[in-house]
Amino acid sequence: MFFKSGFDLEDTVFGHHSSGGQLFRKFKRKRKDFSDDLNSLITKSSDVHPSTQIGGSLYWLTKKELEKLGVDTAGFMFVSAIDSITDLRHFSDGVFYLPSAPQFPVTVDAYNIHPNVLEILEDFWIDDFVGDKYAVSDFQSDLFQYKNGLTEWKRNSQASEAEGFMLVTPVDFRQHTRKRRPENHFIITPRDIGDRAGRRAFARMVARYLASKVPGQEQKTAQQSHK
Repeated sequence: MFFKSGFDLEDTVFGHHSSGGQLFRKFKRKRKDFSDDLNSLITKSSDVHPSTQIGGSLYWLTKKELEKLGVDTAGFMFVSAIDSITDLRHFSDGVFYLPSAPQFPVTVDAYNIHPNVLEILEDFWIDDFVGDKYAVSDFQSDLFQYKNGLTEWKRNSQASEAEGFMLVTPVDFRQHTRKRRPENHFIITPRDIGDRAGRRAFARMVARYLASKVPGQEQKTAQQSHK
């Protein structure tokens, strides 16, 4: 599965897409505070998940994975952050929120990258990995840096073209950013939503992170992660 644009991916998962420049103009004078921004988003939400088939599937699959781990899912939500200040200031299209771990919401950023390209990149990153075991968290961190590095490289490339010279396109854009992925931030791609297996794998990743932050669940979650 692939989409013509990032807007199409956002529509498929969340039911609507960002308004782009209008979003910046709407919130440019707002003070940046993730906790306040998140509380406002959760409070204003009237639904526990986006109205789309994909959004609903991700919610229920994650909830099921949490319950398998023995986590209390009362009040669990998957909220769209599209066109909110959380979207603009914190680069989050959606948020998984679990009241039993309120300080550790999972933010989600939709990234429209072709599955074939992603597979090639993943193989490269695994080969380049210096540790013993390349984990899902390592892949998410590499993908985060690749996406942000690409954005920064494009910005620098446009500035260079304006001055009359071209930048060489790098093999790997990870080196073009200093940003590091927050541990509670995950990127979702067309590969993750193309079928139920992909959605379940993404849901399992989110659920295990959230469960690891619930008091008393840390050891159980660690044991499940090795299965």
